[in-house]
Amino acid sequence: MKVFKFGGGILNSADAVKKIPAIIGKYPGEPLVIVVSALGKTTNALEELVRAGFDKTGEQKELLAKIAGYHQNITSGLFSNHSHPVFREIQEYWNNLEKASENITDTSYSKYYDQLICFGELISSRIVSHVLVESGIPNRWIDIRGILKTDSSYRDANVDWKTSAQLAENELKPFLENQSVPRPIIVTQGFIGSDQQGFSTSLGREGSDYTASILANLLNA
Repeated sequence: MKVFKFGGGILNSADAVKKIPAIIGKYPGEPLVIVVSALGKTTNALEELVRAGFDKTGEQKELLAKIAGYHQNITSGLFSNHSHPVFREIQEYWNNLEKASENITDTSYSKYYDQLICFGELISSRIVSHVLVESGIPNRWIDIRGILKTDSSYRDANVDWKTSAQLAENELKPFLENQSVPRPIIVTQGFIGSDQQGFSTSLGREGSDYTASILANLLNA
């Protein structure tokens, strides 16, 4: 079993994302976990949205449109059929992100930050999952927030190793070790997790490398 991590620095265009299936194709039959960062500079752009929303500058709609447009360009370069399910799924994320950006009642900046910043990885991993399927590589998309549990130290969360290990054992290993699946592949997100209350958390900037290491440890990869 291997764990791959694809960072946003190289996933900054449709052509870049198209390279992933060829890389994965070099490991036929082997169980894989693919950890994906947000595309390009999306995290930076989301941080601008966080600041605008928390400070109530009135720039949220403009910033959100800019982020959505960037993803639309990449997604359109990957999927010629605009009725493909990926477009509907991503639109749902934009709708949820807009709602989350307006929900700033009685919350700290760090907590508000984590409820918005997670959308970068959620969207990018959805795109990568669909790209793999289109290339003939079936996979299971997993929301890592259901596996990687942390404390509530928003923006710099500490991993709850015991709970995360148990969830990985129950939710990930059975699929990855299933002999009836020709090539079990999981696509998930780096950088993010969730606390015991179900709120999104993040592991600190550049946390996707850390996520990949955590999963490699939990899965004996």
